[in-house]
Amino acid sequence: MLSHPLKRLATVGLIAAGAVASTGASVLLPRQVGTAPAEAAVAGWTSASWTAVAKQTVAKAYPVESAAATVEANVATKGLKAGQYTCNRIILRQAGTSFYNAELCHGSGTTARLQLQRLDAGEITVLATKALTVMNPTTARRFALELRNVNGNPVLKAAQWAPGTARPAWQLTATDASAAKLIKGVQGSVSSWVSGSGTHAVTSAWSGLSVVKAAVPVGYLEGWGEPVFRDEFTSDTLGTRWAVRDKLNLSYDWAQVRKENAAVGGGVATLETRKLAQPVEAGGRTREYSSAYIDSTKTQSQSYGRWEIRAKLPPAADGNKGIWPAFWLRPDDAGHGEIDIFEYYGTPVDRSFSPGHRTEGTVHFDSINKVGKYKVSGFTPLDLPLDDGKFHVWAVEWTPQAITFFVDGRKYYSVAASSDTRYKAVYASGRKYNMRLNVQVGSEYWGGPDDALTAVNTTFAVDYVRVWTYRP
Repeated sequence: MLSHPLKRLATVGLIAAGAVASTGASVLLPRQVGTAPAEAAVAGWTSASWTAVAKQTVAKAYPVESAAATVEANVATKGLKAGQYTCNRIILRQAGTSFYNAELCHGSGTTARLQLQRLDAGEITVLATKALTVMNPTTARRFALELRNVNGNPVLKAAQWAPGTARPAWQLTATDASAAKLIKGVQGSVSSWVSGSGTHAVTSAWSGLSVVKAAVPVGYLEGWGEPVFRDEFTSDTLGTRWAVRDKLNLSYDWAQVRKENAAVGGGVATLETRKLAQPVEAGGRTREYSSAYIDSTKTQSQSYGRWEIRAKLPPAADGNKGIWPAFWLRPDDAGHGEIDIFEYYGTPVDRSFSPGHRTEGTVHFDSINKVGKYKVSGFTPLDLPLDDGKFHVWAVEWTPQAITFFVDGRKYYSVAASSDTRYKAVYASGRKYNMRLNVQVGSEYWGGPDDALTAVNTTFAVDYVRVWTYRP
């Protein structure tokens, strides 16, 4: 929302920027909601038996198609020699050689243990361990692994007990908050490993396999997990999540920002413009409208991640010339840089070039010496009118590789990361960015309201705002 809004598609300096063609028919996305727990159909098997020799691992996969689930199974091992032991695993979120697991190890006359582990490309990290009393490996034990996502972090739980009895309280719990890389698999398996040496065969028998997919939290996305910030606007106030600005006379807004123009009710936040009964002389201009502006400067900011909004623009059919709603990001230090997730300029505009019924996504990376403002941008697809009085979803994904824009699930524009010092200073220096939501009236470039073409009151309605953290 910088004061000079013209952001034609361009390549500036050494910045690698380019429009990404959108393909496929337009689909109006429904509101994303969570799901209840559901027992997965364990196709192919619920019981299995195999033999293994020393230092050999034998595994069998089962379908999950979920990054969060609870799995239980019985396992018994026969043929162990004195001093030999076996380690049996229940595995979740498997992606190649990376996964999480609960491991139950016991043997003939040896101590036993239960352990939670993370394996990343075969490298084991022990998350939690519990020593157990000596148990007979030929007698089946039932054990379980639960894997959930809490605030974007995997949370694992494990327990073991005698089959035919109720599952006890979880005996191990671990949160994998320190992992820089998020394991993104959605499959599972069980496996058995035997210690010792030689070719002596040991038999492991699995039975009673049960897989229950976890309830999917609202806003959960594969590859991103749960949102770290989520406002569904179900409370009766904006104040706990957002700063509501008041009596602002911004240079780029022909209206006066007033707190009463931002409200929440019925699960929706509304930001309104209103024609004033009496114009206000303030900030060097006559202001005939009031507008709304909220931000997360004191509640949420981060570097890298995904930001998403589901919102309804003021409909063109109702008259919205000069009405400019936007969702954008600004750095906490108020310095250079801005990501406009979307801006809508109203229709018609006072220019020969018209965005039509589209919105624009923009990446600003202002020059260090403020000589000029550098930016690149792209408009949403022509076949998707966004001021049609319906809710639509806008998102941006900012990673070390690129800043990528989406609308209704369609990727339409991307700006690649660059070695340009201007870009690196703004988007590769770890600076945190906060969120801004506002609707302004008029601009020097696109033009202002018109009594014949602009409604007396307009509403920018927001269903939700969600934010996810970035992990490689």
